[in-house]
Amino acid sequence: MDRAIDGVDSYVVSQGRLVMGPDGGPLVEKKFSDTIALRLLQAHGGEKYRDKSSVDLNVRADPNNLTDEQLADIAAGGSGSLTRQAKNTEEP
Repeated sequence: MDRAIDGVDSYVVSQGRLVMGPDGGPLVEKKFSDTIALRLLQAHGGEKYRDKSSVDLNVRADPNNLTDEQLADIAAGGSGSLTRQAKNTEEP
């Protein structure tokens, strides 16, 4: 959390060597993590910063029109893959 809000000190390196500042000491820069800050906002910032997604679980399928294979797949914990061809039923 410190990296997101306060940043962390990191030495500046150029061509594999430590860069010295005007005072003769090593040059230090603050590094922040935008990713951590974003995750903190999503977790604690309310609806404004949360991912906007929804899933519609309402499926209109007549179980009488599913193939035996689809019914067995659903019984085994699968999805039944409703994109497969359903049984062809004729009405009298």
